[in-house]
Amino acid sequence: MSTYDLSEETFSTHQTIEILGVSSRTLYRWINEDKIRYLRTSTGRYRIPKSEVDRIKKTQKQSVLKRMREVIIDTVKNKGVAYLREMQITLEDYLLHEDTDEVLSVLSESGEINTITYEGNRWFFSKDTSWESIRELAEHKKKLMDIYISHPRNYTRRGVIYDDYSEMLVEDALIKTGYVVVSKNTHYFNGKEYHQASELRRPGRRRDLDYIAYLKDKDLYFGMQIKNRLEYPKLEDVHLLIDICTTLDLVPLLVTRLSHPRIYALFGTIQGEVIQMKRYLLQPPFPKEAFSEITTVLRIPLGVYQWVPDFLLSRFRELREKL
Repeated sequence: MSTYDLSEETFSTHQTIEILGVSSRTLYRWINEDKIRYLRTSTGRYRIPKSEVDRIKKTQKQSVLKRMREVIIDTVKNKGVAYLREMQITLEDYLLHEDTDEVLSVLSESGEINTITYEGNRWFFSKDTSWESIRELAEHKKKLMDIYISHPRNYTRRGVIYDDYSEMLVEDALIKTGYVVVSKNTHYFNGKEYHQASELRRPGRRRDLDYIAYLKDKDLYFGMQIKNRLEYPKLEDVHLLIDICTTLDLVPLLVTRLSHPRIYALFGTIQGEVIQMKRYLLQPPFPKEAFSEITTVLRIPLGVYQWVPDFLLSRFRELREKL
């Protein structure tokens, strides 16, 4: 164990494992072999300095970026032509979105792949391929993209207006798994009201929680935000959720298609929870042929459901068992 600044932020072994994406066996092997700096608490628990986690993350990133150059080149070649978001989602099980963007930029600058900005999108294709030869394919992909982007998001059921169809599915999942929906679109709870600092306010509707839900057997109230997007939730939105929940004395719960590791790390420090849906939830009806191409060719993980899907029910049951 090496010395370090005692005022430095530290992570638990569980948080470190989630941030670095390694197994507990690997982390404890590093500790036993003195390959990672740590602090031992009076209760015998290990704490890992943030600087050490950052060091390992940087090493991991360099290794991954080197390893992924060939993977990205092969992916671009196999796709013929691909836009940035398509590449990010295709490779998101291996690379963070920003890492895919970074590698694509490096490969473009070095001339290892070609790139062009066309109709508002950045496209990538093999260095030995001309734009004119794959332009028709790019335009077809752009039409597919427009279909899912322009698909209606607002939804009304029995007079209740949902800003996003996913909110209705999440509400049904809560009810079916034993949670009580206390309120919707609110910034007020139990005699307390949230007022956002003036310098942080945005034009439009007042910032609030999508839901407040209660879990009776655990006696816990959750403040929820639902981020049904292809990209990661914005960090400023996550901080707002935490700020509201801190004011109203609620457990922050973020429901999102995909979460960035730093959000897991942040929620771990404040006892918040994250539920990943892994799918981009849209309402029926949806063009059948377009759905097939979007999910298989573009690899965009659309989920079109009339009723709450089983996987979403499982996520809320798993949360209940975890608490």
